[in-house]
Order: sequence, then structure tokens, then C-alpha cells
Amino acid sequence: MINTRLLKDKRYVLLLICSVLAWLCWSFGFKNTLQAIRENQALKTKGVNSSLAYNPGYLKKKDYVVSTLVKHYTADSAGWKDGFFLNISRIALSKDANIEYSPAKLKIEADTSSSFLSQEIKFEGCFHNLIKLLDTLEKAKGLGLIKSARFITRKSQGQIQDRKLFLETSFCIVKESSKPRL
Repeated sequence: MINTRLLKDKRYVLLLICSVLAWLCWSFGFKNTLQAIRENQALKTKGVNSSLAYNPGYLKKKDYVVSTLVKHYTADSAGWKDGFFLNISRIALSKDANIEYSPAKLKIEADTSSSFLSQEIKFEGCFHNLIKLLDTLEKAKGLGLIKSARFITRKSQGQIQDRKLFLETSFCIVKESSKPRL
């Protein structure tokens, strides 16, 4: 066992604790730091560019992710125009929400210089149903990207306590015939 004389002499115990602490610091911290410094210096002398923008692996991964996103929100513009209101109405009906039809906003906005189509729709219902509807619309395929969503309350005519809650959503798709250059 440990000699009792060694334990009584505090200097030896302090020296033992300091040496164990120094070994732990070296093995957990300093060794890895010094190794990283050496590798960094070796890479600098080789002339390897450290910027991620020039890394081919990074560029391939970025291109794959962006093309996957664009593919997810790409649709045939004629088919999207035809089936958009039908799909939106079906989903709103299943979530107990009403669509407020205003003839001025039913027009699908298409910019001839742009490769995007956008549409704005206003839903009416209780907050719980509108949140469910928003979640379902976000997960639905073929409707496009929800560009914006905001809740609006409007007082009914003549009654202060009776307020209606509206969800104003704006959808956007990438036209299939003219995919944007990335």
C-alpha cells in the first residue's frame, strides 16, 4: 500500500498531484493543439487554398442541395395554374377552413422577365384550424413554396366582440420551362 510517511509529507503529495495534472493537460489539450498547428503549417507550405469556395467537394454538395430544392419547387406553369385552386380548396375543406375569394387576387401573377409564378390566397377560420392548414400546405407537393404567411383579424360589421381571423398566404413556384441559372 501507500507509505503513510509519503502521505504525511505534503510536498510529495503536491508534486504527485501536479504531475498527474500536467499529464492530463498534455494528453487532452496541448497535444491536439500542437498537432493541429503542425498540420496547419504543413498545409500553408503546400499552398493548398483554405477557402471553401474553391473546394470541389463543397461545390458539388452545394450544387446538389440547390438543384434538389429547385426541383422540389418546380412545376409546369400551365398545370399549376389549372390544379392550384382545386388542390388548395380540397386541403382547406379537409381542415375546416374557408377560402375568401376576391376576384382581384385570383389572378396568378406572372412576370415575363422572371422564371417564377406567385399566387396569394386568403383563408378564414379559427386559429387551430388555420395552423393545421398551414402545416398541411407546407407539406403538400405541387403547390410550390409558401413565400409568406400572416394572420389578420378583422372586426365584423356592427359588432366589436365578433372578430374574424384570416391567414393570408403567398405561394411561389419556379416555371418548368425556364429554370433559373444557379
